[in-house]
Amino acid sequence: MKKIFIKITIILLLIISISFILKVEALPNEFEQNTIDAQLEKCIEKDYSTSAMNKCVYIATDAWLEQISVYSDLIKNELSKEQCTVFISAQQTWERYYELEKKLIIETVYNKEGTINTNIAAGMLKNIAKQRALYLKSYLYELKE
Repeated sequence: MKKIFIKITIILLLIISISFILKVEALPNEFEQNTIDAQLEKCIEKDYSTSAMNKCVYIATDAWLEQISVYSDLIKNELSKEQCTVFISAQQTWERYYELEKKLIIETVYNKEGTINTNIAAGMLKNIAKQRALYLKSYLYELKE
C-alpha cells in the first residue's frame, strides 16, 4: 500500500512540475491554459483515488482538445485560402497522430498491470493535447505579429 502512495505522489509531482515548467515558458494570454492546469490540480486534490485522478485528467484533456479547436478556427481566419488548405492538412495529420498515439499508450501503458499505469497513460495523453494547444496558440501569436 505504501508503494502505491509513493507512486501516486511521484505522478502528482510530475504533473505539477510539468505545469510549472510550462508556466515559466510564458506565452501571451496564458490565463486560460493556467486555468486548465489549476482546475486539474484542484480536482485531483479532492480525491486521490486512481479513478478520480483519471477523471480529472480526462476533463483537462477535453479542455485542451477544445483549446485546439478554438485556436484552429482562429488560425484559419488569419490564413489565405492556400495557407488554410495546408494548415487543415497539417491539423488532420496531427489528429491522426493523436489517435494512433492514444491507441499505442492504451495498449502499452494503460493496460499494464497496476492501476497506477492508468494515471500515467491519462497524463501522457493530456500532455500531448496540451502541447498541441500551446503550439497552436504560439503559432496564432506569430501570425498576428
